[in-house]
Amino acid sequence: MTYHDRSLKSVSSRIIPVQPFDYVVFGATGDLTKRKLIPALYHRFKDGQFDDQSRIIGVSRTRLDDAAFQKLVHDSIHQFVEAEYRDDATIATFVSCCSYVTNDVADESRWGDLGAKLRDDPNVVRAFYMAIAPDLFGPTCDYIKARGYYRRDARVVIEKPLGHDLASSIMINDSVSRIFEEDQVYRIDHYLGKETVQNLLALRFANVLFEPIWNSAHIDHVQITVAESVGAGTRGYYDESGALRDMVQNHILQLLCLVAMEPPASDAANALRDEKLKVLRSLKPIVGPDVQKLTCAASTAMAAPRARPFRPIRKNCPRTRRAAAPRPSSPSRPKSPTGAGPMCRSTSAPASGSPPARPRSSSSSGPSRIRSSTMPKARRAPTGW
Repeated sequence: MTYHDRSLKSVSSRIIPVQPFDYVVFGATGDLTKRKLIPALYHRFKDGQFDDQSRIIGVSRTRLDDAAFQKLVHDSIHQFVEAEYRDDATIATFVSCCSYVTNDVADESRWGDLGAKLRDDPNVVRAFYMAIAPDLFGPTCDYIKARGYYRRDARVVIEKPLGHDLASSIMINDSVSRIFEEDQVYRIDHYLGKETVQNLLALRFANVLFEPIWNSAHIDHVQITVAESVGAGTRGYYDESGALRDMVQNHILQLLCLVAMEPPASDAANALRDEKLKVLRSLKPIVGPDVQKLTCAASTAMAAPRARPFRPIRKNCPRTRRAAAPRPSSPSRPKSPTGAGPMCRSTSAPASGSPPARPRSSSSSGPSRIRSSTMPKARRAPTGW
């Protein structure tokens, strides 16, 4: 099936076909490639978004040949793709599109011949995906330019995290920009490709039931829970970046932006980015004494068998942030009509130490507004990373 035929077919299937491409993956033997990239590319291939006219070229320091890399791709599909989506014939064709080059971009004496795998056809899109440590982004771009693999219509995809602070992030971006123009650079967060995250956009902006009431007048508060079933594993950058930089300032802040932003003016990338920036600029930094009040440094004991439950350890949490079970009220002390707490004998106000009464709406037009600081502590679970 030609590119034109697939374009016509996509009108009904909503799958947008792409031109034939050479897709170079630096860091092809890493965890990100095996766990995320290969399954994602397989799904796109299975759905007909590209065919065997395209090439996937793995690049890494590990010494492999084409057959060994194709076995790695085959095993990754069987490990990380659900059985219902695996088709032996489709897998075989997809694996045949993959090849490999042993290469160490940081050591010129170990540069492989990537050019032998690339095609010079201008109709073949050339893309470089960097599933490597951020400090290698610059050297890899220099390598691409020095070896003559750069083209003005080429694209480069870089993954977060981009450095460990503002200065290192600027340095990494500048090193990439020395070679590639801004319209060639794609900075991505693979977390945004998760089905749940994609569904969040549809829930917010395409649902006539929720879209009009998605605001602070109708929503009391929002909790974002990232329940990971996979540990750090072999992801070595955790030793330097840590979960706080990896999860909070990247994945969780992206989810926060999708939850809290206003509808963008259009579906253009810049319009979406502008609305996200408005949310980020509205956040109040947590600094000084507020760190102890508003955060909880918890840990989790991960059991080896998945059947055993996770056990949160809250010993690092401030006492005021621990969730406590509601105490049974004394029968001699009548309850407040609002349900906020036991009443004082001498007055009709809630007893000392009880949380303030939750205001009730005077009409049925909508629920009352409540700040999180007025919520009973028994309802507020500590936040943990």
